Amino acid sequence: MHTRAALLALCLLSACGGESGPLDAAALDAALDAQVGVCGDGIVDEGERCDGDCPIACDDGVACTLDTLVGAAATCDARCASAPIEACVDGDGCCADGCDVTTDDDCSASCGDGVVQPPETCDGDCPSACDDGVACTADALVGSASSCSASCSFVPIDACVSGDGCCAPGCDATRDDDCSASCGNGVVEPPETCDGDCPTSCSDGLACTTDTLVGSASSCSATCSFSPISACEDGDGCCPAGCDAWRDADCSPTRADGV
Repeated sequence: MHTRAALLALCLLSACGGESGPLDAAALDAALDAQVGVCGDGIVDEGERCDGDCPIACDDGVACTLDTLVGAAATCDARCASAPIEACVDGDGCCADGCDVTTDDDCSASCGDGVVQPPETCDGDCPSACDDGVACTADALVGSASSCSASCSFVPIDACVSGDGCCAPGCDATRDDDCSASCGNGVVEPPETCDGDCPTSCSDGLACTTDTLVGSASSCSATCSFSPISACEDGDGCCPAGCDAWRDADCSPTRADGV
């Protein structure tokens, strides 16, 4: 399509005119308008970007581009311009390159990107086994590294079970062989002889036994020992078997004993 200036020059060179002679300026403009084109005539002429089909809004359907209407339909130069979105901005519908859910809520968690993003529990640093070093917790690996959901669960052990390495609260050596005797807990556990009920003195009420307190209450080892007296000794209150009043003043004379 020729421009108005080019057509004007061409017309002057060829002495444009009609049967009545050369065209005046108004007639020449009208003639040129008919050949150059006018915004709004439905034809996209040179210099125009649109004519009758101009965009009034822009959307390329790509979340991560900023779409802008440039120019106007009234001047037939309306067009759409799209620029990539590079900033991490919440709520713009775009998760730009280099952004993640911690910097832009338009992003979703991506397992394997090395960033722990909700609902992930790990990413690249997932545990493969669990041990908190505490005997009285049941340690378990939950989830998996492949889904970035691996985590450790440590559940307190509260049952009295022998052989699990744990003496749970409320358990003792009589119910759980993982427990050790604890002097002062009110439970007599081997090798204790007492716990809270330890004797402080000993007497069986028998004259011919030597009554002795062995051990101590502080170590839960106190116990009474009752040893038979067999020696004939004066003044011990005992007349042992085989003794008589001649050898042991604690014995009474007995008629017909031959002594």
